[in-house]
Amino acid sequence: MPPRASGFLLVAGTSFIPSALTGRNSRSLLFSCAISRYSDNTLRNREGAMLYIFDLGNVVIDIDFSRVLGVWSKLSGVPLARLKKQFEMGEAFEQHERGEISDEDFAAKICAELGIALSFEQFTAGWQAVFVGVRSDVIAIIQNLRAQGNRVVILSNTNRLHCDYWPSQYPEIQQNVDKLYLSQDLSMRKPDPAIY
Repeated sequence: MPPRASGFLLVAGTSFIPSALTGRNSRSLLFSCAISRYSDNTLRNREGAMLYIFDLGNVVIDIDFSRVLGVWSKLSGVPLARLKKQFEMGEAFEQHERGEISDEDFAAKICAELGIALSFEQFTAGWQAVFVGVRSDVIAIIQNLRAQGNRVVILSNTNRLHCDYWPSQYPEIQQNVDKLYLSQDLSMRKPDPAIY
């Protein structure tokens, strides 16, 4: 039996992956898609529809934090190797994803941790560089699931700075899901069980 997390059956084996999710991207989707339980006895609601929950980063949108550090290195003159060694997704990162600190405070804390001097605009330019592009094949999977009458939502750890950017760059995401559940709006982040 796959592991459960607060009312969810986590997709953890190929026997629980619908045929729409198999193929080239099934490996990346395998641990990023969950099936909501509508009751204790079934994974389906009365009409037979299911709820699919997708993560955003490196599932629906390719992201690469080395691109962020590359921009910051270029703007600050600090060697990229040093930034890669020092950068960590620590407490400030988690606070920002929960919406507990402002974008400006987050930028200041990360710059201080890395020992770089950047304006807020420069910091933001680097922060937005994380996005590589939308995975059109995953969008096609989402469209297929919805065409079959299923609900598809995004549950993602994210932050205001990113949410000010990606919806305008990748409108097909919001156009093809039923709802977005974002950590900054929920004041909690995965893997906090309460977010589920």
